[in-house]
Formats: sequence, structure tokens, C-alpha cells
Amino acid sequence: MGRRQQGGRRLKRRTPPAGDLQIESYIPYLVNRAATAMLNYSALEFEKFGLTVPQWRILLTLWQHRECRFGELAKLTSIEPPTLSRLLNAMTKSRWVKRRRIEEDTRSVAVSLTPAGTDLFERTVPFAENVNKLYVDRLSAADVKVLQRALTTIYDNVHRERRS
Repeated sequence: MGRRQQGGRRLKRRTPPAGDLQIESYIPYLVNRAATAMLNYSALEFEKFGLTVPQWRILLTLWQHRECRFGELAKLTSIEPPTLSRLLNAMTKSRWVKRRRIEEDTRSVAVSLTPAGTDLFERTVPFAENVNKLYVDRLSAADVKVLQRALTTIYDNVHRERRS
């Protein structure tokens, strides 16, 4: 018989979700939990350098690519353009990055590291390398490759779905 609520009205029984939907195995939850833990851990260390995690991603990307157009940098760092613009303003003020107009297309801006930005990034490398090792500790090299491939596929799936 149905359950009764105050006032004599019946409450509907909740139907369990189809399949085996459990918080402990729900991929969005697991990814979010791991990402939050990693970001919180890294944020404390990068704070010592006066950096945020997104600023560090910008430094890493510019160190790796030497120079990027604004749109390319937004895509490579997964930082939305308005947020990236604010971060670059602060980083320019701190003299970590510089921007220049591209002669062929004056609407476009190229961003690169300054010597101070390069120095700052290089001082963070030991921590970044160590923390990356911590995150994959007890995973085999093959498992790390599978994890990288799986996360890239999930990202691509979401973006493919958003475009359609």
C-alpha cells in the first residue's frame, strides 16, 4: 500500500533509476571529485608563487607553444575567453606575459611569455612534475595512457554533442 503524507495524501514511490546508477561509479562524480582534489592540492602550492591554477595552465601552454593567438590559447587551456582576458590582463600587469597585434590581422593578438614569465614557470616545474607523479601513483604506465585517452575521449564526446 502507498505511503501516506500528513493530511492523508498519498506520496508517490520513487522509481529507482534505470541501470546501475550509483554515486560511487557515476563518471561525472568521479571526474569532478578527482579534479577538485587535484586542483585544491595544486592551488595551495601555486599560491606560493603568486599564481592560480588557470594562470599556471597559461604559462605551461605558452612555454610549450612559445606564442599563441588569443583564441588558440583559450582552446588549448580550456579557459573561456572572458576569463582568459581577465587572467591575461593580470598576468600582463605582473609582467609574466606580453601581447602583440598580428600585422596580417590587426584584430588578432598573439600572447607569449616574458623572461619573467619564463623564469616563474620554470621555478614551478619541479612541483608540477612531482604532483603529476603523485596523481598517477600506483597506476601502471599503460593505465596512465588509458586514463589520458579516456579523458580526452570524454572531452571530445561532450564537445561533439554541444556542437550538434
